[in-house]
Amino acid sequence: ATVTNSGNVLIINVGSSISAASAVSISVSGIKNPDYAQTTTDYALETRNASNAAIDQGTAGGNTITPGAITATGVTLSNNTIQNSTMVTISADFADSVPPGGFIKIGFPTGNTFSFGTVTASSSTIGLSGVTCSVSANTVKILVSAGFSGAAFTDLQLSGITNPTVIGDPGTWSITTINSAEAILDQVSGIAGTDTI
Repeated sequence: ATVTNSGNVLIINVGSSISAASAVSISVSGIKNPDYAQTTTDYALETRNASNAAIDQGTAGGNTITPGAITATGVTLSNNTIQNSTMVTISADFADSVPPGGFIKIGFPTGNTFSFGTVTASSSTIGLSGVTCSVSANTVKILVSAGFSGAAFTDLQLSGITNPTVIGDPGTWSITTINSAEAILDQVSGIAGTDTI
């Protein structure tokens, strides 16, 4: 079989006839998944004869595209004493790039809650320097104006944060990258952090 494409349409010339009511499996390589997590729309299928006249038509359900992986994660506190100001340092290795205008979202623990002032983010690895972040509930959202290629860093630092008021394990953290349209790129949850004392 030979394959050509026109826009988002693949044209497969099977090279020989296929009997009616026969089950056929065709594998096509060289396809790249979408850039962000989603459920794709349905596929339209059509068979044609050698004169290009339509024979049969139908649809197949779309695919669920899952977020890319974030590995080598870690979260540390510069000061882990309760009620003290602290700098949060995050390390991570992203599978996918973040386009210009995308964001990194840091989900703080919801057990023993942290307090937020004016939160800023810095990382020389991905070109952030004192970027003011938005905060909603327990999530810090960091604008990455220039974007970055899939990268590993150990120096994403968040300041303007105060530790919980109680001792112990505050709970787990999460990291998510999204594009400017809020579609998820990479995601991880359940990251262990530092206990407060």
